[in-house]
Amino acid sequence: MSSKQGLLTFTTLFILSGLLVTAYLATLVIYRVFFHPLAKYPGPFIAKVTDLYSVYHAWKADRHIDFQRCHQKYGNVFRYGPNRLSFNTQTALQTINSAKANTRKADFYKSLITPTGPSILSAISDDVHARKKRVLSQCFSDRAMKSAEDYTLFHIRKFCEKLATSTEAVDMSKWTTYLTGDVLGELCFGSSFNMLTETKNRFLMDLINLTARFALVCGSTIPLQHTPIPKLFFSDLLAGRLEFRSYALAQATERTKIKDSERRDFYHYLMEAKNPDTNERFDEREIWSEAGNLIVAGTDTTSTTLASTFFYFTRNPDVLERAKKEVREVFKDCDIEDIRTGEKLSSCKYLRACLDESMRMSPPLPGILARVVLPGGIMINSHVIPAGVEVGVAPYALHHNEQYHKDSFVYNPERFLDKGIVEGWAPFSYGPRACIGKAMAYMEMMCTMARVLKMFDLKGVGSLGERVDGMGGKAEEYRIEDFFVCHKFGPMVEFSKA
Repeated sequence: MSSKQGLLTFTTLFILSGLLVTAYLATLVIYRVFFHPLAKYPGPFIAKVTDLYSVYHAWKADRHIDFQRCHQKYGNVFRYGPNRLSFNTQTALQTINSAKANTRKADFYKSLITPTGPSILSAISDDVHARKKRVLSQCFSDRAMKSAEDYTLFHIRKFCEKLATSTEAVDMSKWTTYLTGDVLGELCFGSSFNMLTETKNRFLMDLINLTARFALVCGSTIPLQHTPIPKLFFSDLLAGRLEFRSYALAQATERTKIKDSERRDFYHYLMEAKNPDTNERFDEREIWSEAGNLIVAGTDTTSTTLASTFFYFTRNPDVLERAKKEVREVFKDCDIEDIRTGEKLSSCKYLRACLDESMRMSPPLPGILARVVLPGGIMINSHVIPAGVEVGVAPYALHHNEQYHKDSFVYNPERFLDKGIVEGWAPFSYGPRACIGKAMAYMEMMCTMARVLKMFDLKGVGSLGERVDGMGGKAEEYRIEDFFVCHKFGPMVEFSKA
């Protein structure tokens, strides 16, 4: 064969290959848009065709905003991927996440699994999760919570000391994170990260954001993790993820060397706790995995609620004045150290409502927490959903559903006063997979905010933290970015002694 004939043959094969690929892609698009079992559901055209739609919004960190806007446009169910449906009702939340739901955690959670194994958050199997929950629940017993409060109050004192000595406005997105990070370092690894007092370990907060964002971007379509793309395009996120794992493992290794029998932190209970059904303990690798998970989950979620509450207080002076008046009247003749869990703090109903409203406006986990339908299918809001479809409810969208929350972009804590269970509100998720650390989060947030309101007068400075993005966001809404956990900004607040 001459070189000319060979070139013609190669060109022909190249063209044929191109035509075949084009034909395959065209057929795939036609099938997914018109003949797929989910073809009848509305949604963005690109989302119907490819999961790269989810990857794009995960990278932009506006997934929560996109879900809310799509539900406004398409109604209480829309298609956000070729095989994915998002619902936006309380009924769907309960149906998808209840103990008897015919669903499992989505494959996204595989992106959160570390080399030491799955944590309670990333465990997909219900049996594995149930075993971990039985053991971890001992970390949140009444006795354990009492010890946790003592450690927490130690760092809240430091936090208030920093506010008292500050001569300029303080960035609350940073300082609330330093507080919650120090608390979780103390509880999980036996020693604080000292971020409130030193700069050395503050890089850890950036690592948490990087590792969470890497998991979200690459987990938005699992095959992406098994390609060179993460190394080529998300190398900084990958590096942060690996550095965080190494740091957490090093801290856990140091904690295992502490033999103080009097210390009652999370790590103590993780090492000592036994499964009541089998009498077995966690092995060392599982303890490392759970400690790392608690750092990410407990640090960012609590700090987001604290920072957003400071934001909404400084933008709603009437709310701030009422919360401040409540705390100062309840603890009128009390020392600052009397502000801790108990009857008096529990009576601060308006302060609790403020925290709940902050979590409604700016949920710490704003994006969808997906489940996969198991064989046999499931009925959700009168929709028969077949096996293999990914379904879920995005808290940010649900919290801004006018069906449940009138004027949903208005900060109004009174929605939560004397109403018991509020429909359309799920900052801690729902069902057996709901956040196991809810009680501790409230303890830390209530103690922090009550002490601050008793000790200081607050004044907002500047516009940092305001969400103004051209997509319906208002200056009165706190700006968060969806990294699975939240990346946040401000507010800048001046503190003066009361």
